[in-house]
Amino acid sequence: MANNPGYGSLWGDHHTPFESFYYMCITVLTIGYGDFFPISTSGQVFIIGVIIYIIFYVLPIQTNELFRLVNLKSVY
Repeated sequence: MANNPGYGSLWGDHHTPFESFYYMCITVLTIGYGDFFPISTSGQVFIIGVIIYIIFYVLPIQTNELFRLVNLKSVY
């Protein structure tokens, strides 16, 4: 099966520890691979940085705003 060009992955059958970490982040966070994905290591680092930014900065702000809106009382 190793000679079959349709078998394996884009980078071959073996992955570096960083590629494995990248796949783990994308899979565990249920982001998915999609049609467009970074091939270079710098692109993967950028995507992991964006994920961390969203999880630790954007998501808490949005969650706080949602709770604020849910707790608003209508005067009517």
